[in-house]
Amino acid sequence: MLDLKNDTDQKKFREYLKTCDILITNLSDRKAEKLNLTYTQIKEVKPDIILANITGYGPKSDKPAFDMMIQADSGLLSMTGYPGQKPAKVPFAIADVLASHQLREGILCALINKKQTGAGSEIQVSLLDSMVSAFTYQAGNYLMGGHIPQPMGTLHPSIAPYGDIFETADHKLLILAIGSDRQFADFCRAIHRTQWLEDNRYRTNSDRVANRPSLTQDIQKLIGEFPADFWISSLEKHKIPAALIRNLGEVLDDSATKHLAISEETNEQSIIRIKTVVY
Repeated sequence: MLDLKNDTDQKKFREYLKTCDILITNLSDRKAEKLNLTYTQIKEVKPDIILANITGYGPKSDKPAFDMMIQADSGLLSMTGYPGQKPAKVPFAIADVLASHQLREGILCALINKKQTGAGSEIQVSLLDSMVSAFTYQAGNYLMGGHIPQPMGTLHPSIAPYGDIFETADHKLLILAIGSDRQFADFCRAIHRTQWLEDNRYRTNSDRVANRPSLTQDIQKLIGEFPADFWISSLEKHKIPAALIRNLGEVLDDSATKHLAISEETNEQSIIRIKTVVY
């Protein structure tokens, strides 16, 4: 542990820096300058250093940043929840997680560049940029068409039944993710409702979006007749995209995710945590 405001510790740090490949910081430009940690300053000690700096709102800003603020400032919260209700936060620090992945990807690219050219790099990642860049087609819909996404719960604005939720006979929640007319045709055959293929309300995706309330009602009547296991088995057999909404206990107790749990012994205490790197 070094106090970089202390001259003796600052000298020790700069000695360590001479053998360092990558330096990860979380400082604004102003704070980095005070601690001699700008890219220009550390390059004087190690010319091929890779500096990876992460901030909340960019290196020019000293504004404190927390995940909740980023979810609001990025526009994410304007899209969550249900119409006419208050927004719902993503229940984990999504801005932090996205930014960490962006930083790691930048570091990997810098390492490849260093191997090829011998040159160092400066990487700047902000929580805000990382969040906004994750909006992909939602951002494209606005940039190309001026469409501002609104809260829709789990529904998709232009595909049906995609994100629609149905309750099974044993009171479990089943979500459909049918993304094309071909998949809907397969779905109709799987549930023995081929007459829907000739129904003008449901023939095409645009028809289904326009008539979503009646489509949802018709599907719910059928889904409610049988338990969840029946539907999952039947729909998987016909390769229909569907899933049960599971709680976290059901997910982490599943044999398919057991490999993501890591057991550790720390200070005579057993700790079980989840892996954040899955490969």
